Amino acid sequence: MKPLIVAATSFVLVAGVTFLLFAVTTYPMGDQFRVNSDRLRAAQQALHEVRLRLSEIESSAESLPNIDRVATLAENQQQAEIDLQEDVLHMANEVDLRPNAFGQDSSPQGMGARSAGFFVETEGAFENVVAFLSELERANPPIAVEKIWVRRLSPRLIEGVETPVFARISVWRYWVEGEQGT
Repeated sequence: MKPLIVAATSFVLVAGVTFLLFAVTTYPMGDQFRVNSDRLRAAQQALHEVRLRLSEIESSAESLPNIDRVATLAENQQQAEIDLQEDVLHMANEVDLRPNAFGQDSSPQGMGARSAGFFVETEGAFENVVAFLSELERANPPIAVEKIWVRRLSPRLIEGVETPVFARISVWRYWVEGEQGT
């Protein structure tokens, strides 16, 4: 009978130790499982919100204007840039500014449409620069102002101008291939 009691006690002791080891090693996994489960639910909620936002963006993209209505016609990139320079020069002359330099500047890339852009430098009265920006804003087809850099000049540099400034303005606009007047 003694060997049976020893065997039963040994079995209970081994089973208890095994259960204790199992509980100690798997209990933290239960916490980790709960944490991962919470993270998964949060990620699913975020994914759902992203999908909703994408559907909103897709539906609003349908209401954007057709590129043909906001672009100018040009035979090629060079012609688009020349036309833009002529339009900008005309607008500057309208507000009594005389651009003294044009330079190559990058127009936005990855917009799904061709664009032409450059920078223009001018000196004149601050009020005339503001009026020039207003002219650019009213342009049709639209001309986008990408960057504006304005620096005040000494009043002695431009005679008769109270607040002389130097301005460097980067502009661009969309263009589509075609002949003007068609």
